[in-house]
Amino acid sequence: MPADPRRTAAIADVRRAYRLLWAYQRQILDTIKIIEGAFPNHGFEWWNNRLYNLPTRGRNPARHWAWDLLPFYNISAFYLPAGPAPRVPAPEQWMLQIRIISDDAYESYEGKGERDARGFADAAGSRSSLALLGWKCTGQYDGPWIDGLWNHAEYPDGDGKASVQSDPPVSVVRKTFDIADLGTREEVERAVEAFKGVLRRELGLIVP
Repeated sequence: MPADPRRTAAIADVRRAYRLLWAYQRQILDTIKIIEGAFPNHGFEWWNNRLYNLPTRGRNPARHWAWDLLPFYNISAFYLPAGPAPRVPAPEQWMLQIRIISDDAYESYEGKGERDARGFADAAGSRSSLALLGWKCTGQYDGPWIDGLWNHAEYPDGDGKASVQSDPPVSVVRKTFDIADLGTREEVERAVEAFKGVLRRELGLIVP
């Protein structure tokens, strides 16, 4: 019995979607490379993906959420300042975070359990964003950058204004851009310069 032509067409759309996803992730990786190059005094340390929990070969993938196998949905890359002890925060040093949120409809969905994308807000009205964050250590801190200071601090509520915190001693600022506005090297470089301006104004950091 031949397959339902509607199902056959739908599966072909899935193949197209995978190819489109590859192109999107390739663009994100290229964008990250450009941003990295603008901060030569910071080195890559670690990355995480809030939704990516790929099961190991000994674990049954059918027992996982489908979201666990979707890379680049909500990822962050972290860059520490150069120095003899880069993993240990020192006053006046700062950490760079690049955060990608591919679909903010996931964040606003109010269902329980595994979030069902069929109930998300319309994709055309949702947002895909890249945020640059600066985390400045403002006092003595007994712990590492990521597992300590970053893990216990709060994200700022808004964009472009520093969140000053005492426990842990950190000031953090964020500048967010639509990914659709970062399609060329020149656009990415302008975004980086805008972020450096925010670092200078809000955190007192002079970044060449």
